[in-house]
Amino acid sequence: MGENERKYLIKGKFSLEEIVDIERLRGMLNDFSLSAGYQCELYSCPEWKCLISTGKADVCDRFHLENPAVESRCGKSRSNLRKKSARGERAPLVRRCDNGFMRGIAPVSVYGVHLADLMTGPVLFDEPDMNLFRKQAEENGYDTGQYLELLGRIPVISREEFMKALSFLAEMTVVLTERGLAESRNR
Repeated sequence: MGENERKYLIKGKFSLEEIVDIERLRGMLNDFSLSAGYQCELYSCPEWKCLISTGKADVCDRFHLENPAVESRCGKSRSNLRKKSARGERAPLVRRCDNGFMRGIAPVSVYGVHLADLMTGPVLFDEPDMNLFRKQAEENGYDTGQYLELLGRIPVISREEFMKALSFLAEMTVVLTERGLAESRNR
């Protein structure tokens, strides 16, 4: 293991996967997704392997991720958020994706070690501009009626609510990680 990878381990030894109960965390994030209506994903650092993914957005799965040109916009949005987190920008970060939705990311750091990134969304901060989304559906050859119906399922929440939820989820992950580390020390 190289020095770069070691900087993502607590005490140079423990990854998030080794000390947190992933299944328990998955259940908690799934419950959150079901109640809030948007996705939660947890990615390990530095390889950015998806450890948990809950609450998929139908509009993204059925339309954006099925269209290679549009899917690349989703990947670009995720990549931009990830780069900001990797550069050490620690406050929860929010970005509007090129498909018109908001996504957020918060680093999960324990004892100063950046172990993972928690990503949430998509959401909208304002009621959707139906003309804009209708045009987007037509330009990409989507079934416009179905696209707009699924768009209606994307939660519309305030930026403040979204930021609080993202911060809470990241802090909850930190607490579970610290607890797992304490339990591993006791063993």
